[in-house]
Amino acid sequence: MRQSLAAGEDMDVDADAFDIGALLTKLWAGRWLMVLCTGLGIFTGLFLFATTAKTWQAGALLQLESKGGQLGLPKESAGLTESGSETATELEIIRSRLVRGQATATRHLDWLAASATRMLSAR
Repeated sequence: MRQSLAAGEDMDVDADAFDIGALLTKLWAGRWLMVLCTGLGIFTGLFLFATTAKTWQAGALLQLESKGGQLGLPKESAGLTESGSETATELEIIRSRLVRGQATATRHLDWLAASATRMLSAR
C-alpha cells in the first residue's frame, strides 16, 4: 500500500510493521509498574512459603490377587501347583510394616513439632 505525502513523495507502509522504538518507550515508561508487580509476586510467594506448615505424607495400598487357572491344568491338579504364595506375600508385607515402624521410631520421625509460642500459650 502506498500513501502519498503532502510534498508529493511516496512512502511504503507495510501493514505488519510496527515501531520498535515506540514499543520500548512505552515499556520504559511503565517499568515501575512492572517492578512493583514482580516484587509483590515475589513477596507473596516468599510469605506463603515461610508461613505454610511443612507436612510430608505418603501412602500406599497393596492388593493381593490369586492367580487361579494360570497353567491351564485340570481343576483336580490345580491344588498341587500352589505353594501358598499369597500367605508368604502377606507375611512379607506384615514384616515390612514392622520394620517401617521400628525405623520410624528409631529416627524419631513420629514426633510432632510445634513452635515455642504455641507450647507456651497452651500452658
